[in-house]
Amino acid sequence: MDLGHRAKQKFKLASVTSAAIALLMLQACNPVASGADPTGSYWRPTEGETLTPTQAEALALKNQGNAAQDAGDFAESIAFYDQGLALVSNYSDLWYNKGVAYDALNQREAAIAAYDEALAIDPQNFLSWNNRGNALAALGNYEEAIASYSKAIEAKPNYALAFNNRGISLDATEQYEAAIASYDEAVQLDPEYEEAWYNQGVAFSALERYEEAVEVYAQAVAIKPDKYEAWFNKAVAHEELEQYEAAVEAYGKAGESKADLYSAWANQGYWLTELGRNGEAIAAYDKALAIEPSDADSWYGKGYAQDELGQYAEAIASYDKALAIDPENTDYAEARQIAVENQ
Repeated sequence: MDLGHRAKQKFKLASVTSAAIALLMLQACNPVASGADPTGSYWRPTEGETLTPTQAEALALKNQGNAAQDAGDFAESIAFYDQGLALVSNYSDLWYNKGVAYDALNQREAAIAAYDEALAIDPQNFLSWNNRGNALAALGNYEEAIASYSKAIEAKPNYALAFNNRGISLDATEQYEAAIASYDEAVQLDPEYEEAWYNQGVAFSALERYEEAVEVYAQAVAIKPDKYEAWFNKAVAHEELEQYEAAVEAYGKAGESKADLYSAWANQGYWLTELGRNGEAIAAYDKALAIEPSDADSWYGKGYAQDELGQYAEAIASYDKALAIDPENTDYAEARQIAVENQ
């Protein structure tokens, strides 16, 4: 009898778009660069600079807006930034911070418009190029996002975050080789960048280059041992390479790293059964069912492992649980009938 059924969940790209916005929002609370532009096209206060009363008021409004953002009041922060821009219209940081606030409100079009204003004043503002790419990607405009991230990289060639984010949009358009190259740039710049290692693994998996996927997922979990997505996808890659013992171990790490990830324990149970380790399989299925008692496949898998151990009464009880959830499933019914006959 073939066990047949198991959870086949696979984790995709890390949600770094929103994380990137949050990180940049913190960076925006301080000047993104020092010094006034010598051409006079934009203004940013420098340390020790004597400000005019208007400039001082604009700076105070920026700080009030940042404080409102820190407190989670993004609409209020926009109002402060608008007041500052009414005083100093070429204060690019205010446009940038206004874009961040719109992003936090999921108002992507408005965010893009604000970043465009910042970039019209300061075309080398790599933070605006990056966050503009994030907003475009959130709208599904991946090719435009890729171009925006590339502009961020032109402005700041060592900007690992933009290389990673560009990789995500390249992934979204199935340009996997280019995505891998972009992630590689990110990790060369920042070897501790676990999200870029993880995302590179996703791209390698999409190309069915599973040995390389295993290697980079291992890099991700070496940096962040509780990154359950990387453990789970590493297990899937091991499966594809027929490295089942390694898959069992990686599924266990995934389940230990995320308390409600029942599919990790269910998949571990499947491979433990395939390896003939039925007692351990039952324990794994029990962990899955403690989290998700309505998972019929886990009841079925547990029943199969009990069947293999000659525990027919227990197997029948497990199959009955599976059939109570999915009464039309012929595999479950057939397995139960075999257990009854073997009893």
